[in-house]
Amino acid sequence: MVHFAPEHKEHLRTWSLADLREHEIFPGDARWPVASATPDHFDISLSHLTPREDSLRVVALANYSCCRSIDTVPPDVETVVVCDRSGSVWGCRQTLLPEFAALNRTAVRRGQSGRFR
Repeated sequence: MVHFAPEHKEHLRTWSLADLREHEIFPGDARWPVASATPDHFDISLSHLTPREDSLRVVALANYSCCRSIDTVPPDVETVVVCDRSGSVWGCRQTLLPEFAALNRTAVRRGQSGRFR
């Protein structure tokens, strides 16, 4: 993806055959715990998108990068986003990657770039 805006957010959306509309699953309007400042100050990139075979869950890695110099915002934050569907309603939760790894007894390490690998 190439962009020229100071901030951009990747969105996770689904298409509903019931009402022939697109519905945003993530990031939505919620203020996430990792975004202690205004959400407009972040780039959000999604990767490792993994849907469950029954289409009731989608898991992705979200990388928040701050484009502005704000003291309350960490420079680069990675979270695991888990979105579950109940009927036609989606709900998402996020966990910081190191916490998610610890809960699942998995080791994560930072690469030379400072990002987790």
